[in-house]
Amino acid sequence: MKLPKLFGKKKSDDDDDEYFDGKLAMDFSPGTIEKLTGDEEFTGFDPNYPSESYDPFTKKAIRDVGAGMDISYASLSGDMSDVNYSSIRWGGQDEREGFIDKQNWLIRCVIKPIYEDFIRNAVLRQQITIGGRALSRPVTEYMPAHFQGRRWLSTDPQKEAKGYEMDLANGLTSPQRIISSRGEDPEEILEELRDWEIMRPSNDTET
Repeated sequence: MKLPKLFGKKKSDDDDDEYFDGKLAMDFSPGTIEKLTGDEEFTGFDPNYPSESYDPFTKKAIRDVGAGMDISYASLSGDMSDVNYSSIRWGGQDEREGFIDKQNWLIRCVIKPIYEDFIRNAVLRQQITIGGRALSRPVTEYMPAHFQGRRWLSTDPQKEAKGYEMDLANGLTSPQRIISSRGEDPEEILEELRDWEIMRPSNDTET
């Protein structure tokens, strides 16, 4: 006894066909494929992902993103395969200059205005005291301040030190400026040197 077909439809009743560029298209889930008719044959489909063009494409995309952010490809991706001394030195220099520009913008437009508002408010409210006495000078005298952003060591510190030495000898810079360019506090270093001189045993001490 044959059971009636409860589901199914004739080819002529199929009005849900989809066409792409004039050709019949078929949707199927991964790992499955529809049964073909007698006059059709199966041709394998292998997307081959990732393809050979995947790495060049991703590298190009990362380079474009890094260029927009002023960050080198090596720093953004962590890929050092194409890096040599000259390229990393050149790219690192531009990258550091970009970070310094952003730091200066943040200090000028955000940090310094907040600091000045804080000082102005604190002095007027007598919230800052020295020796139990509130600050009595004009507010503008407490405004000057120096904000130091992070700095980075050179990729060739020996040549950089030689350059600083020549600038000092020719009177083109000062120790304070050099120390600040390295992200350090000149007063703190000077104080540490004084402490070292006190702690260091004298050469004249008899042993």
